[in-house]
Amino acid sequence: MISRVISITSPHRTASTDFGRIKEVEAVVICVPTPLNKNREPDISFVIETGRMIAPHLQKDTLVVLESTSNPGTTDEDLRAVLEEGSRMKAGVDFHLVFSPQREDPANQKRKVKLIPKVVGGYTPACLDRAMALYGKAIVTLVPVSCCRVAEATKLLENICRS
Repeated sequence: MISRVISITSPHRTASTDFGRIKEVEAVVICVPTPLNKNREPDISFVIETGRMIAPHLQKDTLVVLESTSNPGTTDEDLRAVLEEGSRMKAGVDFHLVFSPQREDPANQKRKVKLIPKVVGGYTPACLDRAMALYGKAIVTLVPVSCCRVAEATKLLENICRS
């Protein structure tokens, strides 16, 4: 697995494989593959490994967003556990944790990402607020939901309908 850290410091963007650069950013968005395993379930091993690589570098108040398709519970159970263990901080207290599925509209070649409504579910209300502020800078319509699991289920339903 190759993971990259993109540090966005306005007006410059830089890419790096140095996870130590996470200390320089306010938000980390995880977008890694979750291929289906032999049981046709998302394989979250890339999510977990990326979480392990991020955790030691998390700073207080950093926002961590998972965008990869996963089963309900992946963000607030599996990813949260590795982030908390590796950072020695608590989600919702020391750092913000959110699931907001990547969105695309493959049938519409003219549709811009900023115009595709984006679902956002936070581990806590404060986590949700932080993600809404981030995505509100780039996406026109945000759809806040009650928690990470609802957002994860929304993405699964979207994929099922598309199939």
